[in-house]
Amino acid sequence: MNKQKIYRVYIHTTPDGMVYVGVTKNIKYRWRPSAYKRTALEPYINEFGWRNIKHEVIYTCEDRTEAFEVEGDMIDYYDDKGVLINKVRSGLLCTTNRQEYDKQYRDEHKNEISEWHKQYYKYHKEERTAYKRQYRLKMKQSQSDNLGIAS
Repeated sequence: MNKQKIYRVYIHTTPDGMVYVGVTKNIKYRWRPSAYKRTALEPYINEFGWRNIKHEVIYTCEDRTEAFEVEGDMIDYYDDKGVLINKVRSGLLCTTNRQEYDKQYRDEHKNEISEWHKQYYKYHKEERTAYKRQYRLKMKQSQSDNLGIAS
């Protein structure tokens, strides 16, 4: 039996009227408070509690592209009203160009991290050298204490 994938566009509405829009195939899995860790919705869950946030499916379809288009339209609609919590469309991450997007993101991110490390180590070189020197001295002292050698 071939199982159809149903995409659901949903909204979470907080008691103060703010809205989070999303798309999922598995509503049972997605609609858990722990699924929103480190997202824009997390502070609202912490403030109001998961049970005080209204959860509703506003659109269902079998086509992924259609679901992401509807999600994008809803994001634009609520953003124009000034009540949108999330500003990123999940459809951006699930396009047919995902591999290209991932590679570009990884390369950009890798370069940013590399630059950060270069700058950090450039400015902290003396600090690191002094720390290493102290650490080696401490280890040498510790080893000689363990062997019973008097310094």
